[in-house]
Amino acid sequence: MSPILAVLLSLMLAQEAAPQPEAAEAPPTLEQEYPVPAGAPSDDYGLVAWCYGALSGHIGLYDKVIEDVEDIEVRMSKLPGAPPMDMDGYKTQRDAGRDTLKQFRRAMEAAEKASPKPIAPYGAENLRKGGQIWGMVRDTKDKKYLAREWMSWGLPGRCVPTAERLEAKSSLFGQALTYNVKPAAPPPPPPEDVMTVPTTPLTPDTTAAPVEGTPLGEKATDPQNSIDYLLPGEAAPAEQVAANPEDEAAEPAAPEEEPAAEPDATDEDAPVLRGPQD
Repeated sequence: MSPILAVLLSLMLAQEAAPQPEAAEAPPTLEQEYPVPAGAPSDDYGLVAWCYGALSGHIGLYDKVIEDVEDIEVRMSKLPGAPPMDMDGYKTQRDAGRDTLKQFRRAMEAAEKASPKPIAPYGAENLRKGGQIWGMVRDTKDKKYLAREWMSWGLPGRCVPTAERLEAKSSLFGQALTYNVKPAAPPPPPPEDVMTVPTTPLTPDTTAAPVEGTPLGEKATDPQNSIDYLLPGEAAPAEQVAANPEDEAAEPAAPEEEPAAEPDATDEDAPVLRGPQD
C-alpha cells in the first residue's frame, strides 16, 4: 500500500470515529408549552368558547369581591418587605380582560361563518362549562376565601394563542368559500313603453266664480276640467261651455232690420205715374 493511500484511509477512519454534533431541539409547540386546561375541550373553537366563559365569570365577580380584595391587600402591604398596595392594577386587569373577550368573540364568529355546518350550539355548551368553574366558589359564605380564589386565578396561557390561530384560519377558509361566489345581478329596469296611469283624480273645479248667465247657486264648469273634454273623438256638450263676456264684447252685434213701412191705403188707389216727375 502506498503511503498516500494509508494517510487517506487513516483520515476517513478518524472522521467516522469523531462524535457527531447533536441536532438542535425544535421549539415546543403550543400544545407542549400550554396544556389544555382541566375540563376544557381540545379543539380550537371549543377551547376558545370555554376560555370565554371562564374569563367572563372572573370579570363578573369584580364588584362582589373587590372590597375583600382591598382588605387582603392592606394586610399584605404591612408585611415586612411586601410591595406597596396597588388597587389600580385590578382595574387595569379588568379592562384588559374585556378586550380579550372581544378577541375571543371575533374568533368564534369567524369560525361560525366559515363552518359549513352550524357549530354555535357546541360553542354555547362549552362557554357554559367554562363559566361553571366559578359555580362552587361563587355561592360560598366565606367572602375572604372567594376573594383569595379570585385573586389567584389567571387566564390559561393557551387561550389567547388559540384564539389568534382560530381567527386566522377561519378568515382564510371563509375567503376560500366565497371566492367563487358571484354577486347577485341587479334587477332589470322596467320597460320604457309601459304607460303610467295618473293617480290624481280628474275632478271639476268647484271653486270657480259664477259666470254671468248661470242660475243662482250654480257654478259654471270649465270644459278643460271635464272628463268629456279629455275623451278623444267627443266634443264637450254645448251647455257645459260658458260664454265669455269679453268675447261677446269683442264681436259687434248685427244691426236689426227695420220693418218695411206698410203702404198707405190711399196710395193703393192712386194711379201709377210714368215718366219724369217734377
